[in-house]
Amino acid sequence: MRLNKAIAGTGVVVFILAAYLVTLGALKASAANEFAEVKHDFEEICSNSANGDSLSPAELQKLLNRCDQLKPRIEKLDDADRRFYLRRLKSCRDLYQFLLESSQGDQPAAAPARK
Repeated sequence: MRLNKAIAGTGVVVFILAAYLVTLGALKASAANEFAEVKHDFEEICSNSANGDSLSPAELQKLLNRCDQLKPRIEKLDDADRRFYLRRLKSCRDLYQFLLESSQGDQPAAAPARK
């Protein structure tokens, strides 16, 4: 009788351990998938930095918005990846911000209203 209870108890422990390992594997796969998505979005956004001076102000603003949306996702990555991608994203964003401000500076200012 005691042996049957011990075997049944061991079965429960094995089941719980198996469920834990499956959940852990799913979490790791999910984290790897999230990293792949973040990396893809990052590359898509920052790949425009080489031809940033040919982008319209609307396109630059769209890229700035995408940078802002990507930042919280990067902040959830592990430490090394987070530091690397945040630094590079900031560089891309700063460049787009500079180009947007420069393009707006090229536009003639509205004439002041006369009294």
